[in-house]
Amino acid sequence: MKKTLVLAAGLIAAMNFCTSCKEDDKEDEKDIRVIGFEDITFDANGCFIDKSYTTEDRIATFKNNSTDWGGVLYYDGFYFSSVGSDTYDGANYTVEQCYVYNASGKITENAGNKSNNFAVSYSTSEVEFAQPVGVRSFYINNNAYAYNSMMTGDAFAKQFAKDDWFKLTATLCAATDTVAEEFYLANCTTDDAAAGIVKEWTKCTIKNSNLAVNKITFSLSSTDNGAYGMNTPAYFALDDVEIEVFE
Repeated sequence: MKKTLVLAAGLIAAMNFCTSCKEDDKEDEKDIRVIGFEDITFDANGCFIDKSYTTEDRIATFKNNSTDWGGVLYYDGFYFSSVGSDTYDGANYTVEQCYVYNASGKITENAGNKSNNFAVSYSTSEVEFAQPVGVRSFYINNNAYAYNSMMTGDAFAKQFAKDDWFKLTATLCAATDTVAEEFYLANCTTDDAAAGIVKEWTKCTIKNSNLAVNKITFSLSSTDNGAYGMNTPAYFALDDVEIEVFE
């Protein structure tokens, strides 16, 4: 009887091993790509502000939009950067808006998630895909401007307190369906509001990763709003977007 039980246990173990191998093989067969912005060439300030970015494999375009207001160009959508900082004073707004928050101070190496480069979104931003993909995950962080505004307040926005929040909504757009998933850049649930503000690269896992997505739209919302809309600076940093390219 004991020999029979041992044999049965061995067969079950072998079956589980084979099932695991099949699952690993299926994962290996998938076309998984990570967009980390590493091929971007920056200006002397470590920024790339006024153009959209298309990945080298042409699968994704991170849109940058410009509006001419009386001869002055204003940009929204995605900027690109390689600089982190713990401060923001607005002395050089064009450059400083591209800084990701970095607790150790200003850095120009490894400012992104495990690498140099990253994207910064201002206002509403879009990523368009050349063919349907499954969005598996991405990393987010606050930029230096938004982080410092929430920490101490500024001329336009208040200092965050208990029950304040700053939220990113990623809307996945497919041919027949649209799904929104939410992630917090700040969620101040205690009297220590600072503890609820994101201050490092944080992974966001997409629940609907099997959806065949043609576009992602990113938008921001906050508990701090006024007559003209949201007072919290409408920025966040993005890196290492992991996608599966469907056949």
